[in-house]
Amino acid sequence: MAYRDYICCRDCKSKFIYDGDNNIRRSLEFAYGNKNAPNWTVELVCPNCLARLERKPLTDDQIAQIDWKDGETLHDFARAIEKAHGIGGEE
Repeated sequence: MAYRDYICCRDCKSKFIYDGDNNIRRSLEFAYGNKNAPNWTVELVCPNCLARLERKPLTDDQIAQIDWKDGETLHDFARAIEKAHGIGGEE
């Protein structure tokens, strides 16, 4: 199988999705790609690289804006931190 038969990680270039007939590639490009670009524009990151992406701490301003009230539980605090980082589901 040729290297082109795989969708590769944008960071480490490892092959992680077999796509010998380009069906997955076409679907991703249709859904998420730049329709005006001449080439493949969707970039994927493998699970190993995704885990290594840099996580940045909140700034002092971001911490000051966290909606936290006296008497709330540790669970509520954790959800407030997730929300400040832009992660977690809607309640």
